[in-house]
Amino acid sequence: MPSKAYKTFQKNLNQVNKLIETYNHELERNSGRGKKSLDHLTRAGLIFLCSSFEVYVESVTYETGNFITRKIYQPKKLPMEAKKTISDAVKKEKNDISPILFYDDWKEYYRKLIYYDIKKLNTPKVQNIQQLFKNYFGISENEIDDTTFPFKSLDDIISTRGDVAHNIYSEKYLRKGKLLEYVDTIKACVLEMDKLLYNKIPEITRLKPWNDTY
Repeated sequence: MPSKAYKTFQKNLNQVNKLIETYNHELERNSGRGKKSLDHLTRAGLIFLCSSFEVYVESVTYETGNFITRKIYQPKKLPMEAKKTISDAVKKEKNDISPILFYDDWKEYYRKLIYYDIKKLNTPKVQNIQQLFKNYFGISENEIDDTTFPFKSLDDIISTRGDVAHNIYSEKYLRKGKLLEYVDTIKACVLEMDKLLYNKIPEITRLKPWNDTY
């Protein structure tokens, strides 16, 4: 099976699909009704879509980190970027015994770093995703860019979500067709991210984190 995060994303996406179904039903029920009057449904769909994506990014990052700590036994097996991330965190700690805490249970320390970082992920834009994957899994930025992923319009989608969230009403109408484009882009990003981790994590663990059954 794919990652647990991927399955949860598919489940959460059903909320978006239900809003689109409601949109279609309302338009069919009253064909004379202007499409702009259903704007609240498309805007709500965008909010749910981006929230589902944010949950996916957080979940798959933590799931991957957890998998790594179950399969390797020494921190020296981590990628260089992950070692640097941990080292920098230990140095910045105000607790004088942080090196001892790390030595006592480096796996818990690593997982907590990931946990606190993903909780600060308020905007899952490309740069933020790149930083997470680089810092903890050693995946370079150019492995998550427009040459590999359908990320070209991702930041625009996230920015549009922000506009909707901060402006409950807008003169600009969000068409159903545009929402469907957003859905396709987000779905493709999630799929490619899951596959990237599926292929890259064995470089650390020598084992696949989940099955390629998409």
